Amino acid sequence: KQEKIDQHYKHTSLFLESLLRPDHFLYGQYMLNKTSCNLWHDIVCRLLVENKEIFAKRGVAVGEIAQGLEETEDIELKADKGLMAQVVANLFSNAAKYAQSIVDENGETRKIVRCNVTKLNDFFGHGHHAIRFCVLSSGPPIDESNSTQVFEEGFRLSHPGKTEGTGHGLHFVKNVVEVHGGVVGHNAKEQGNEFFFVVPQ
Repeated sequence: KQEKIDQHYKHTSLFLESLLRPDHFLYGQYMLNKTSCNLWHDIVCRLLVENKEIFAKRGVAVGEIAQGLEETEDIELKADKGLMAQVVANLFSNAAKYAQSIVDENGETRKIVRCNVTKLNDFFGHGHHAIRFCVLSSGPPIDESNSTQVFEEGFRLSHPGKTEGTGHGLHFVKNVVEVHGGVVGHNAKEQGNEFFFVVPQ
């Protein structure tokens, strides 16, 4: 229990420091404190453990979310670890909240959440590589007209039977990623939705 409390304290402290950093208010925009970090080990893996109970309550098996991801090449990037952790946490939170049951390829009815980390060579030009992180959740695909607006401030999708979001989460994701020099996006899949960001390595 003590280890769990310590881990929660570390994450909470990191989130508060990165959100309430005085420079954000002084300059009126997110000011980055970049350090070298490993996206899987330092951010994704820890957030999966931290949110294990939330996913379980929503009927999503945590062990399947990052299946095989631990075998991914250790991908280092230079980023503001606190802000980037909040970006990933936001995408996980949305996936847990809005994932809906589908019938999978084996005929089983279940909620599916998957994430993935990949390296994209020369994405930002020759010799300028990038890291792509995505979260896929099952449910009705968002139509193209809404897909272009989901990252805009105040935009909210209607989810029958579910509490609507505030319309700020994905806009925060977009702001932080763009301050890092990256891009965000959404892809409608056959049985779900993929949200992703790409940032320079």
